[in-house]
Amino acid sequence: MKLSHSRAALYLMECTLVLLVFSLFCSVLLQLYMKSHTLAQDARDLTGAVFTAQSVAEQIKAGDTEGLSCGQALSFDGGWQPCAPDEAAFTVQLALTWEDALFSGNILVFRVSDNRELLTLPFACYAPQGGAE
Repeated sequence: MKLSHSRAALYLMECTLVLLVFSLFCSVLLQLYMKSHTLAQDARDLTGAVFTAQSVAEQIKAGDTEGLSCGQALSFDGGWQPCAPDEAAFTVQLALTWEDALFSGNILVFRVSDNRELLTLPFACYAPQGGAE
């Protein structure tokens, strides 16, 4: 009689230990999943920032500076589509300088939610006909 009672206690202890180890592994995996989700979102944001900054730089390089000015902030939603400033998830700011025939500056991309700078893209282009505003 004593022998079957001790087996039941050992089985119960083993089940408790298995549940504890399982819970520990689940918590570690959940943290890894959350970290991977954050890294993936940051990668998506950085990719969008690079494409958008490159697009603005190409627009400036092509001489299409109409509507662009120093200190201007361009607003984009979460899908990197232009939007109103109050709906913006990202902003692109231009810091432009004109010296002789060299038009240069930085294109800065920020995430609005935490005001974090995602990218700074320096650029310079030669424009002998005149400068942009």
